[in-house]
Amino acid sequence: MIEYLKITIPTIISLFAAIFSFLTYKRNRRIENENYIFKTKQENYSKILYEIARIIDKIQEFIIEANNFQSTKDKLDDKDFDRISDQIDALADTIDDMTFNLDNLIISNSLVFPKSILEKLEKLTDLMIDTILPGSYEKNLTIEIKKVDAALTEIINYSNSINDSMRIDLNIEELNLFLYKRLKK
Repeated sequence: MIEYLKITIPTIISLFAAIFSFLTYKRNRRIENENYIFKTKQENYSKILYEIARIIDKIQEFIIEANNFQSTKDKLDDKDFDRISDQIDALADTIDDMTFNLDNLIISNSLVFPKSILEKLEKLTDLMIDTILPGSYEKNLTIEIKKVDAALTEIINYSNSINDSMRIDLNIEELNLFLYKRLKK
């Protein structure tokens, strides 16, 4: 019996130690994965919001340039007319390129984004792509600029909604509260 206990007790202790080690490993691995996903989301949400802000700035710049061009195009000589016209058209091309780059950034990170945010981001890029930036040759440039301005307002409002959704996904308010409490001590 003593021989049996000498073998059984260490075996049971070893078995419990192995189970405890496995469960600890599994828990740590899960926490590690959660931290990685959180960090990836946070970094990519920041990149996406930055790119959205850059596109909005470029659209605003486009509107200003197109309005200035519209108001002065009758006074410009051919050389200045062509130069400014080319600048406006190049700005429109830049905005299109930036929008497609944003769409690629969203697609490349679609595995870590929640479906609701992914759908909102896709809707935003569709809205940006569907916003037709008029060329300098447009006959009714003033009317087209007003359409772009209205679309810009919609883009900004939708971007703010996406920003709020991202903050909720990352649980920023609760994290800020915990940080405040920790620093208060």
